[in-house]
Amino acid sequence: MGQSPVARWSRGDHLKAGRTRTVIDEAERLHLLFCRPAMLLDSRVEDAETARIEDMVAVLDRAVARAEDLERQMQRAIVTMPGKTAVYASPAASSAG
Repeated sequence: MGQSPVARWSRGDHLKAGRTRTVIDEAERLHLLFCRPAMLLDSRVEDAETARIEDMVAVLDRAVARAEDLERQMQRAIVTMPGKTAVYASPAASSAG
């Protein structure tokens, strides 16, 4: 079997026809096209998104710290409760076992 007409063309034939990209160049172009992030943002927008996400993480960190503080306060209140008969366990303690 012979080669297809496209396969028989040499690089010189492509250059004579005005084509400057090779199959490898085209493969690299397509690879970059399909492997890049879905949305490329301006660097200023990315910086603003970074600041917003950092702020949200800080808010969540404070909320977690406050919830842990409230749990400790509740544990102390239950321990010091007069006439206590109930056993106390936090949700985290009950799911750990």
